[in-house]
Amino acid sequence: MNDQHEQERLSALHALDIIGAPREPALDRIVRLVRMEFGARHAGITMVDRKTVVFAARDNISNKSMPRGDSFCNIAIQNDEPLVLHDTLLDSRSMSHPQTMAGIRSYAAIPLRTRDGYNVGALCVYDTELLALSQSKIRNMKQLALLVMDCIELRRLAIQDHLTGAMNRRGFMTELDREMYYHDRRNAPLSLALMDLDHFKQINDRYGHLVGDQVLKSVVEVVDGKNEDSQIIGRLGGEEFGILMPGQDGAAAFQRIERLRGMIESIRLPAVPDLRITASFGIAEAGSHAKGTSSLIANADTGLYRAKSERRNMTVLVPRLQEGDFSRAH
Repeated sequence: MNDQHEQERLSALHALDIIGAPREPALDRIVRLVRMEFGARHAGITMVDRKTVVFAARDNISNKSMPRGDSFCNIAIQNDEPLVLHDTLLDSRSMSHPQTMAGIRSYAAIPLRTRDGYNVGALCVYDTELLALSQSKIRNMKQLALLVMDCIELRRLAIQDHLTGAMNRRGFMTELDREMYYHDRRNAPLSLALMDLDHFKQINDRYGHLVGDQVLKSVVEVVDGKNEDSQIIGRLGGEEFGILMPGQDGAAAFQRIERLRGMIESIRLPAVPDLRITASFGIAEAGSHAKGTSSLIANADTGLYRAKSERRNMTVLVPRLQEGDFSRAH
């Protein structure tokens, strides 16, 4: 697998937004069915990331992840056909593999393939004893692997705004809750920006809703095109968006949003070249004045309200308001 293909494969994996997502009951049921079908001790759905293999669902498996090189699933994604190891001690592909050394004797996996043709993980079953890995059972397992990808794709669509491609409110709030959990446990920097497109109703009234839709899509393309450090954008309603910035403190978030604000101001739509698009932003940093999800949103909303009520096309960082008004307007 060359570096370019691997990077594209990782992009396809991350676009599914399945790693670290809340457990999906449908996937748990599929894994349980696979384990029962083979009479095996263990079954799971894995996602093969850059350095780790993460379980999106698992049955009778205690680990949530493992090093990529230690997993048979890393071999499984290299080909489109099922990987079937009837006896790991006798198969040349597995004789010296870490999982064989750990006691695994039988293993079978079906690559999980995206619509674009990238193997992002595997549906696998294994045991410390020899399993009857018959062709008929493997065929059934292949059908279940297709069902796994259907479930993952449907989940992604359920949290995606159909117009802009950004997360919808439900998906964004789930991500915010998850990032706040990580922040509370690790005390890692986290900032939230709320964005409102200035005078958007006037754009719709003057140019029509088709142009308004193009404005929304163009803004999301600009923000999503700066997808650095796991930046996440969600459409919260109408012309209001949230931008979640894990790993960014307030000062860094301010600088990032200022760059985005300038890029939005530079958007020109060929059909209406005279249209000027601007946006107002409010930013809050978790762990400063914000001590929870609701407080973080409220503080960012306070900043957004000030930006809109003063001059618009403006960025306001709430935690700095009592330390010298760290804001900028044009």
